[in-house]
Amino acid sequence: MVRQSRIYDALSSPLRLKILNILSIQPLCACVIQKITKTSPSKLSYHLSVLADNNLIKGSREASWITYSLTELGKEYVLH
Repeated sequence: MVRQSRIYDALSSPLRLKILNILSIQPLCACVIQKITKTSPSKLSYHLSVLADNNLIKGSREASWITYSLTELGKEYVLH
């Protein structure tokens, strides 16, 4: 129940829900997510870390870029 509660807490932010839905279309780097959501880098970093800490998204590093995508768990919580 604690894990589920943390996931619901992570999903309580409209911005984090928007990020999940954006990533349901395709994996994206943080810079593109930032432009779409119109958030500051520090605010976006915080929200991405909340999603990643709850195993809803994952980041894959390629050189200096991190591409974010949904995990299987994250796919379960995408609004359809």
